[in-house]
This record gives sequence, structure tokens and C-alpha cells, in this order.
Amino acid sequence: MIEERRLKIATARIGHTVEVACPYCGIKHIKYVSDVKRGRRFCSVACARAWHKEHTYAGWRSTRVNVICIQCGKTTIIQPSIAKSKKFCSILCKNRWESEHVHRPQPKGQESPNWCRVERICENCGSAFYVRPSVSRRFCSRKCLWTSVWWHELQARRLREDEDLKNKIAKGIQSSPNKPEKALGCILNRYHPGEWEYNDGKLVLDGLIPDYINKNGLKAVIEMYGDYWHGPKRVLRWKYTELGRIMAYNTLGFKCLIIWEKELKNVQSVAQKVDSFFYEKGKNSCTPA
Repeated sequence: MIEERRLKIATARIGHTVEVACPYCGIKHIKYVSDVKRGRRFCSVACARAWHKEHTYAGWRSTRVNVICIQCGKTTIIQPSIAKSKKFCSILCKNRWESEHVHRPQPKGQESPNWCRVERICENCGSAFYVRPSVSRRFCSRKCLWTSVWWHELQARRLREDEDLKNKIAKGIQSSPNKPEKALGCILNRYHPGEWEYNDGKLVLDGLIPDYINKNGLKAVIEMYGDYWHGPKRVLRWKYTELGRIMAYNTLGFKCLIIWEKELKNVQSVAQKVDSFFYEKGKNSCTPA
């Protein structure tokens, strides 16, 4: 069966094949007529490559020109039509040359030709900084702005003018008592039941919320000071010191008692301190609200 098929293929090729000689080695071989018309006259791929290397490529090189890369100096063979625009051997050489000549680093700061800044002095730290003439900056950074006297005065002015904002901020800060305040509340309820209550934002005095206020209407308040949060390392303003807080309440007509967290270890001393404050200053100095 296979032999019959091969015989049919061989007899069919007789009228469509022709014997030709290889242009390179001269060996005669059978080729299809259609292949001969297309120029396929070689006996093998090796003969085709060898012949084109001697004839076709040599003619191709004769019509090309040599161009030297301006970056690395390597010679490349290109067509005459693109010789004027072809200056590099590769895209890598082009990028390197442009980075050195076209896209070279521009001078910065005062050396730049586009420099247009004015020098100003920071009102907080005294260091010099540069801004555009149209920008009205007074501080070199946000840290200097937030730690400046001008910023604190501005915030204090806002609190003085806007009572609602002042009360909202104060109530948001003091929503529930902490552990020392709870301990002080237990002492007050034990030794003075019904006299003092925790102030959860009911009474706001110039942005200050006392921890405990008198329930009988006397202008007397008690403040609980933590050893860490009210210590000398944490206090930034005089108003939050012990003497500053007492004087701030005195200007508003209130007597203030400061109890420190370390004093809670001795309950008797705290109770005696509250007794002396309430009975001596409370009855004699404190007046009904």
C-alpha cells in the first residue's frame, strides 16, 4: 500500500520537476518548476548562505556607508538615506549622551537662573528661610508655627471669642474621670457625702473645667493633678501650673484646691486637706454662686 502511494507521488512529480545545477557547488539535483521560477536553485541551505555571503551581502555593503557613534566611537554600517540623522550605534549610547549634554543637571537654589525668592527671618527660632515675594509666611516650619507665642495667642483669642467652641473642646476633653479622679471622688463621697460632684462639662470657666465642683452652690472647685501630665517636664504654659491655675480661678471668683496624685497614698491627709479648705475657705471665703 505504501509502495503504491510512493509510486503515484513519483509519477505525479515527473511533469512538475526539472533537473538544475546548484549555483554554488555545481551539483545537479531535482527541483520543482515552481521553486525554480522563485529562484530556489540551491541544493542545500549551506550552499545558499555561502553564495549570498559572497555575492548578495558584498553588494549590500557596497551601497552602505559607515557612521561613527559620537558616544562610544563604534563604527556602524547604515543606509545613506539615514546617515544624516543616525549618530549613535544603539539606544543606550543615545540615552547616555543625552543625559550628559541635553538633560544635564540644572543648577539649584540661588545658582538657578529661575531663582526668585526673598529672605525672611522666622519669628520663633530666628533662622532665615526663602519664600516667593507673594507668600506671606512668618515661620520657617509648622513646628515653629505651632510652638510660637503668636499661635497660642491666636488660639486663646478664638476660644475667648467663641464660647460654643470653647465649651465643646472642654467637654470633649473631660468626658469621664480617670483613675486618680475616681480615687479622689471616693474620698470625697466618704468624708463629705453630698458636698462634691464630678464635673463632666457642666461648668466651664474660661476654657477650664474643674474636676470637682461644690453641689451646694459655693464658688469652690477641686482640681486633680497627675504627677506626670502636670509635672514640670510636661507643663508648657504658666496657666497650667499649680499657682497659675489657682490664680486663674481666683480672677473668676472661685477658690481652687489642688490635690496631687502622689497625695492619694495617704487618704487621711487628703481628707484633712479638703476639710481645711472647705471649712476654712469654703464657709468664710467662698460665696454662693
